Amino acid sequence: MASNSPTHFTLRPWPEGSRKPKSLGEFIARVNAERGGFRNVTEDSLRKELEAQQNGVVDSSEAAMSIDSESDDGEAVQVKIEDIHAARAEVAKNAEFAHQNALMALDFVSLLLSKETPVQVTTTLSPALRELVGIGTLGADKLAASRLSDAQLQDNKLVATGWKLADINKTVDSVLSSASRLQEEIDLETKYWAEVLAVSDSGWSVTRVPQEKHTLGVRYGFLESAADFKNRSLAPMRRDDNGDVTLDCGQSVGESQRLCVTIERNGQIVGRSSIQKPLMDGAPLEERVREARNTVFAQELWHELNREARSLLSYEVRLEEAAVTYQMDEESRMIFSLRNLGEEDPDEGTRAHAEDSRAETMSILLHLLLSYAHRQNNHRRSKPAINGRSPPSPPPYSLLRPIIAYMAHEQAVAQLVRFVSELTTVLRAAGIDTAQYVLRESSISPNASAASRSSASEALIYSLLSPLEFQIELTTTPEARLLLHGRTLLFPVSLTAYHIYLLPPSGAPKQEPSDASESPADQPQQSPPTNPLQDFFPPGDSPHGYPNLHEVFYYIREAVPRALVSHFIARADPWHADAGLPPAESEWGRTIGGAALWDSVGESGVARFEVAHAGDRDRPAESEMEEEEGEPALGQGEGETDAGARHRGGGGGRPVELRLYGRWFAEHKINAHKWTWTVEDALAGTKRESLEEMVKAVVQRHPKLW
Repeated sequence: MASNSPTHFTLRPWPEGSRKPKSLGEFIARVNAERGGFRNVTEDSLRKELEAQQNGVVDSSEAAMSIDSESDDGEAVQVKIEDIHAARAEVAKNAEFAHQNALMALDFVSLLLSKETPVQVTTTLSPALRELVGIGTLGADKLAASRLSDAQLQDNKLVATGWKLADINKTVDSVLSSASRLQEEIDLETKYWAEVLAVSDSGWSVTRVPQEKHTLGVRYGFLESAADFKNRSLAPMRRDDNGDVTLDCGQSVGESQRLCVTIERNGQIVGRSSIQKPLMDGAPLEERVREARNTVFAQELWHELNREARSLLSYEVRLEEAAVTYQMDEESRMIFSLRNLGEEDPDEGTRAHAEDSRAETMSILLHLLLSYAHRQNNHRRSKPAINGRSPPSPPPYSLLRPIIAYMAHEQAVAQLVRFVSELTTVLRAAGIDTAQYVLRESSISPNASAASRSSASEALIYSLLSPLEFQIELTTTPEARLLLHGRTLLFPVSLTAYHIYLLPPSGAPKQEPSDASESPADQPQQSPPTNPLQDFFPPGDSPHGYPNLHEVFYYIREAVPRALVSHFIARADPWHADAGLPPAESEWGRTIGGAALWDSVGESGVARFEVAHAGDRDRPAESEMEEEEGEPALGQGEGETDAGARHRGGGGGRPVELRLYGRWFAEHKINAHKWTWTVEDALAGTKRESLEEMVKAVVQRHPKLW
């Protein structure tokens, strides 16, 4: 049963709205209702109506309506005041009646459904009705027969089943299509991640791209590079439609490039470093990453070469339009250029040159030096800043300077070896069998400095950047031996300093161990033999040595004649006596300059030695003491001074010659002759008189020596 509990509520009057029309349609409806349409509304009728309102004249119909409305309003006010409570009670009664009807309808429906679903209806069935009649006591059944026959019902079931099967097939096709797309996507993702994982396993740094957080990138550059090259060393790895990884290097890297080292001699290419071919389409990702790394490295190397070349103009380094050149000598130069892969001439790329290995060595050395500069930047960055100040910007890397020093050192060794080789050749051709030379060069030994270095590679670079040294032990005569020492510095300036030292004679006896029973006072005191050049032509004692090879050549050319004089001076008097000449008529000694033997008593003969180059002007066959003032010294070129001959050095590539100028008195007249021993004759095996025989003949005053 429904509940009879009272319900309290308040009645309020409807709010009065505005009497003006709210829309155009309402306005038209009012005009049609009040005035019978717009046909009855004329300008004259409206003017009359306005005049009547202004004069206070009201239409009879309107006046009647206003009177009726006023009377109705008075009555309404009177009824409202008197019957307000009665009306309120009546409204409450009607509302309660409607509420009870709704509750009874709810109880009826709930009781009807309680037979089918007793659990669900317990929430809507009133407790009073449930206690009175119970649950499930009221039911309903269909009395009229269905219009559908069994055949129609079966057809409907078949149609429904068909629709279900069609929907199922459509769903299956959609699922299969989705599965196919998913499998294809899985294959593409698997292929993409396999390449990314291979790059990561190879040691490359894989990270997120800063501007694209959902994109992976690979860092292939060097953290210690310059800022411009470090910023372009991160490339996004994007997946294309085939699942392959596209390395998006952008325009910062561009085409693949390499540094090419070319050696030219007389305008012809004699050596070139190798440049690999560009990668084929579809190359593995790791190879493409390595190619991008090599390109950035080559671009940075080219940038640093241009920076350093501006400070090496005094070393014959020049900046050209697209190359950096180093003039090694008058005929040869080395060219450094940045070239795109695949742009060289196909025939030139496969052609071999004589100095390809040399150019390749220079290219490898440049790459090693730039890597070493990166390592040094890392060491400096790892150290704390002094007083919190940021470290200054590094100066240009020393990349070309070591190459210049190596080339200068190599040229110095080659020129000096050629000179002493030709010198010993002509000396041996002249019968001085003891003439020889031994070259010793310092080898690169990274193990010597590995203890103070963090790695073997740093020790190797340190050895490459260490000063270069060489020694040549030159023996002219058994008594005169020289040690030529050269040391090439790389920093702070590239130069080669030369020192010449005198060595003891090769035949000097060794000190034998003395008997223990003899006292030191009883032992004979024997002074070891000394080098004759120590007394007659010692080398310079400057701690800086000789500044260039020209000074070294000049000293050797002047020292060899004096060594030959010391070699033959002890034999001159015995030769003179063997010839049956009176001993009192002559006494052989050395001239004031020391480069000739002469008869100091009878002045009957002079034997002068000279080391010259092919084409040098002959000296007059006169004694050094009788040379006219201002006359060129023996062996100098036409019109040359002594300083000019000194700076001419090795003779401009001309071979070395040994000359003997003889002057002696025989058959009541003065005889003079010149003997020359050349490298060409020695290499050709031409038999010539020995130097000793000719000097002996001059001393013994033979009438005919040619």
